Amino acid sequence: MQQFGDMPFMFPEGVDTIDVAVSLPSPYADENYVMVVSCSDPGFQAGVRSRNELQAMVGITRSAGNPLAAGWLSWIAIGGQ
Repeated sequence: MQQFGDMPFMFPEGVDTIDVAVSLPSPYADENYVMVVSCSDPGFQAGVRSRNELQAMVGITRSAGNPLAAGWLSWIAIGGQ
């Protein structure tokens, strides 16, 4: 099963790392699915920190000197039903 989406994120003032919960539209059979994440600007880096059959936690880091405080997280996940 393949699922995908995007969602906005915003950094609070003075914070350079946040965690975002990505809720899946349909659950997977277990946590053994693949998820790829990307941000709308190269000044942000995203990585999957943990996942279960219902959601994934994604960490987003803002590069030093990046004046942007908000962006979009895009994701795609593939796994068994």
